[in-house]
Amino acid sequence: MSFLVGMFLFLLLFQYCFIKKHSHYSFVTYGLSLIIAFFIALQITFLLIGFSSISLSLSFILLLFLQGYMIADIVLFKFRNIRMQFSFLRFLKSFNSFYHSAKELPRKETYHIILGTFIYDFILYQFFQDSINNCPSSLWITIFVCAGIASIFGFLKMEKSSRYFITPVFFLDEAYYCKKLLSLVRRKNKKKMPIHFNEEKSHFLSSQYPLLRFSEGFSGPQTFSTKFSKEKPHLIFIFMESFRTKNIGSIQGEIGASPCFDAYAKKGILFKNFYANGVLTHKSFFSSFFGIFPPFSISNLAKYDDYPLIGLPQIMKSYHYKTAMIHNGNLTFENQLSFFKNHGFDEVIGKKTIEKKFSHSLSTSWGLHDEYLMQYATDWLEKQTSSVFLSLFTISNHHPWHKPDYFKSPSFPASGTYSRFLETFHYSDHALGLFLDTLQNKGFLEKSLIFILADHGQPMGEHNKNYSNQRYLYEENIKIPLLILGADIQPHVINDIGSQVDLLPTVMDLLHLEGFHHSIGKSLARNIPKNVYFNNPYEQGYFGLRNGNNKYIYNITTEDHFLYDLSIDPQETCNQSFQDYEKTKTLHSQAKEFYNFFNELYQEKRFTPQMSGTPQLILKNTTDEKLIDTLKKNPHPFLIEISHSKITDKSLIQIAKMVPNLCILKLNHCSLITDKGMAYLVRKCKGLMSLSLNHAYQLSNKSILSIMKHCPYLEELSLEGVYKLTDKAFQEKNSSLIRLNMHGCKNISDNGLLHLKCSPYLEYIHLSCLHITDEGLKILGEKYKHLQQVILWDAENISEKGIEAIYNTNPQLKTFSINHH
Repeated sequence: MSFLVGMFLFLLLFQYCFIKKHSHYSFVTYGLSLIIAFFIALQITFLLIGFSSISLSLSFILLLFLQGYMIADIVLFKFRNIRMQFSFLRFLKSFNSFYHSAKELPRKETYHIILGTFIYDFILYQFFQDSINNCPSSLWITIFVCAGIASIFGFLKMEKSSRYFITPVFFLDEAYYCKKLLSLVRRKNKKKMPIHFNEEKSHFLSSQYPLLRFSEGFSGPQTFSTKFSKEKPHLIFIFMESFRTKNIGSIQGEIGASPCFDAYAKKGILFKNFYANGVLTHKSFFSSFFGIFPPFSISNLAKYDDYPLIGLPQIMKSYHYKTAMIHNGNLTFENQLSFFKNHGFDEVIGKKTIEKKFSHSLSTSWGLHDEYLMQYATDWLEKQTSSVFLSLFTISNHHPWHKPDYFKSPSFPASGTYSRFLETFHYSDHALGLFLDTLQNKGFLEKSLIFILADHGQPMGEHNKNYSNQRYLYEENIKIPLLILGADIQPHVINDIGSQVDLLPTVMDLLHLEGFHHSIGKSLARNIPKNVYFNNPYEQGYFGLRNGNNKYIYNITTEDHFLYDLSIDPQETCNQSFQDYEKTKTLHSQAKEFYNFFNELYQEKRFTPQMSGTPQLILKNTTDEKLIDTLKKNPHPFLIEISHSKITDKSLIQIAKMVPNLCILKLNHCSLITDKGMAYLVRKCKGLMSLSLNHAYQLSNKSILSIMKHCPYLEELSLEGVYKLTDKAFQEKNSSLIRLNMHGCKNISDNGLLHLKCSPYLEYIHLSCLHITDEGLKILGEKYKHLQQVILWDAENISEKGIEAIYNTNPQLKTFSINHH
C-alpha cells in the first residue's frame, strides 16, 4: 500500500517539476495523466455498480479516442502553436483539403511524439490497472478526490497566462460551453446599441431588431464618387486569400510581392488602413456581405444556415441583379454551399464545376490554382445578359503555400515558410492581374464597380514565432488592402481607417441604392470618423478595436490587456496598457460593450425577422394579377414599392393578407385605389412605418383618418397631389408621425394646421399654402418645436412675419424653402 501511494505522489511531483521547467509543454504529461486517472475512476465506478464486464472495453474505446485527441493536441501545439479543440473535429469530413498542409509537418518528430505518448500512456495505464485489484476501492476514490481537489486548487493559484498551456483543451472546451450555457440562463438586460448612424437617412424598424433599418441615402463630406451610364454596372468583389497589407508594395513596401495590384492601385481608390473584422475566411462572409461583426464562435457555417440575415445579396437582387459566388476550393468545406444558397446567392460555383472546364488544371488539396478561377469568372461574366453581383474567392495563397511549378517567382529576401508564402502571394497577384487585364480588354472594367480586398491577413512569425491565423489580433493577422476600381474614379489614396463591415454602406452610397440592412459600417466614400472592431474566438480568445492611432486587444483567457500606438510603434512591440491605464480602461469598456452587444444578437437571432425571398419588392406598371403572383414567389418583404400601376383595392387586400408585417409601402401614381381598400390594409398592416400615396387621386379624408388611427408606428406619410384632402383629414391623433408631405393638397388652411395631430417631434413638413397665412405658420411653429425642414409652395399669403414666427420657435431649423407662383 505504501508503495502505491508513494508511486502516485512521485507522479504528481514529476508533473509539478516538469510544469515549472517546461510550462509550455507540461500538458504532454499533465493532460495524459488526467485522462488515465479519469478512466481508472470510470472503471472503479463500473466495478462498484456491477458493470465489470463492460468497464474494460468501454474504457479502452474512450481511451483510444482521447489518446488520438491528445496526440493531435501535442503535434498542433509543437508545430503550429495552437491547441486542439473539439470544434476541429468537424474538419474530419473535409480531411482531404488538409492533405498538403498535413504533409508539411516534420514526420520524424511527429512519429516520435506518437510513439512516446503511447509508451507513456501504456506504462501509466498498466500501473493503475494492476493496482486496482491490490487496493480497496474506497482508498482509490479517496486518492482521486484528494488529487482532484489539489489539482483545482493548484489551477486556481496558477497564473492565468499559464493555465491555458497546462490544461487539456477538452476541459477548456467544457468550461467554454458551460459559461455559454450560464450566459443563456442568466440573461441580462438588453444591451444598448454601441454605435450610431447619424450620417444615414434611415428608418429603424423595431427595438427588437436594433440594427435593422431602411436606408435612403447618406450624408457627410464625400471623398470620392463614381459615375456610370444609364446601364446598371456590374458589382464585383474579389477576395484574395491571406493577401495581407504587409506585402503590398503600394501600401507598406516591406518585401512587396504585388506588382499587378500596385499597377491598378494607381487607377483607383486605395485604402491604406483597412481591416478584416475576423481571422478566418468564413468570418469575412458576415462582415463583408452583411455588414455585421463576425460571430465570436468556433462553430462552422452550418450553425448559421438558417440565420435570418439581410445584406448585399438581397439588396442587389431587389434591383434585379443576378447574384453569384465563385470559388476555386471545395464548397463542402465549412458548409459554404448551403450557407450561400440560403443567404441570397442565385448561383454558387466551386472547384468541381471549374475542374470540368479545365480538365488538366493544377491544384493543391485546398483547390485549383487561382488562374483557373479567374479564367472561369471571365467566361461566366461574358455570358450574362443582365447586371450581376459577383464574388470571387481565391485559394492558392493558403497553407502550405505551394505555387504551380511552372510559375517563376522573383527571388525574395526571405527563407523557409515566409519565402513560400511570398511566392504564392506573388502568383495570386499574377492571377489577379490576368483577370483585370482581361476585363479591361473586353470593356468590362468601365462598366463595373470592383472591390479588391483580402479575406484576412496572415502572420509570418512576427510575434512569438506565430504562423497561425488562429492566434492573436496583431496587424499581420487582420490588416488587409482595399482597392476600388470603377468608371470615372479619380485615383486617390485614403489613410482613414475602415473595415469589411463598411463595404455594404459604401456600395449603397456609390450606386445610390435604397434598401433594408443591418450593417454597422459607415460609407467609405464619406469622411466619417469611425472605430474598427475585430475578434478572434480561437485559441485563448481575443477581441479589440482600433481608435485613431490607438489599437487595443484583450485576451479573454488570461485577461491581459494590450495597447499600442501604431503611429510610433507599427510593429506592436511596446505594450502601453500599464503606462496609460485610463486609455486602456476606456477602450476596454468600448470593446467589451460592443462584444457583448453582438454576442446577444447572435444568441437571440435578433438581426432581422425570419423571412424568405428579398426584403423589398419594387414593381412598375404592374397589375393586380402580376402583383399577387409576385408576392406568392417572394413572400414577406419589408418594403413594397409600386408606381404608375393600374392596381385596385384587390391588390391592397391581398397585400394586407399576405404581408401583415409590412413596414414600408409606396403606392405612387396608383390612381385606382380607394378609401375602402386603404382602410382594410391599414387595419391589418399596423406596423407600417412609412407610407407614400403620392397622386393617389381617389383617396379622401377617410383614408387619412384610418391611417392615423390604425398605424401607431407610422413615421413618414407622403400625400403629394392627393387633392381631395381637407382640414378634417388630420384630426385623428398619431404620436409617431415625424415627416409629412402635403405638397399639392391645396385645400388645407390655417384651421387644418390648428387641428393637425402629429408627433410633437415633427421634423419635416411640406405644404401647399394657397389657404395658409402667417397665423397658420405661427400655430405650426408653436405646436411643433423640433422642426428641421419646412418647405412652402404657393406661399402668396406668407410674409416675413410668418417666417419669423417659425424661426423664433424652431432655432434648430436647417432648411426653410418658400416658393411663390
